[in-house]
Amino acid sequence: MQVSIISSPNDGNYFAFVSFERHRTLSDIASILYSDEYRSDIDACTALILRPPVDVPINDLAILNIDCKRIIERFPLTPLYILYSNNFEIDLSNNLNFSAEEVSSIKEDKHDFIQFLRQKEMEKFITNSSAIIKSPTPKTLFRTPSQEYSHIFLRVGNIQKSRHVLDSIFFWTLPSLKEAGALLTDSWSISSIAFNIARLLSRYVSSDQNESAADAKTYTMGRCP
Repeated sequence: MQVSIISSPNDGNYFAFVSFERHRTLSDIASILYSDEYRSDIDACTALILRPPVDVPINDLAILNIDCKRIIERFPLTPLYILYSNNFEIDLSNNLNFSAEEVSSIKEDKHDFIQFLRQKEMEKFITNSSAIIKSPTPKTLFRTPSQEYSHIFLRVGNIQKSRHVLDSIFFWTLPSLKEAGALLTDSWSISSIAFNIARLLSRYVSSDQNESAADAKTYTMGRCP
């Protein structure tokens, strides 16, 4: 499980972005978020964004709406949204906490808000790693794979510090994977990204897109198929 507090530079709002794995239930999430470690931070946020297991397509948000009840009970004044995918498309639910007011910036343009979340998550992976390589002196230059010269470059392989990073990359690449016939990497250093995408993709496509509501609940609540 990963909890991030991200800020919006445009309006000063803060959002709690929570990703969780298959073995977690939403009851687990409610208890963890209400602990002393996270409760005050989430209470201060404009909204709570949940991202269920990234390799599970979700086609019935009504199930999530019911199972989010315990989270809503603990944070009754905080709007709650689900960031999910279905059929290789990424989407954001409406506010599931009807006692809390909809966030205007999300309501006005969900697509822009999804792009904002993606940008923030990728930036966090970069800043929390040694991915940015800077030249030690002004006279030192790097030659990039494009044969251009630079004082600074981004070594993508260095962001691979956890399973969460790899799984998040898979989630954000889903729209590009729908018609893909192969995965190609430009170096061995990011081969683990491709291997993980292939592994999760096999799970994703094997999930029945027309599964029953009961099956959707089983997958979403954290049990492996």
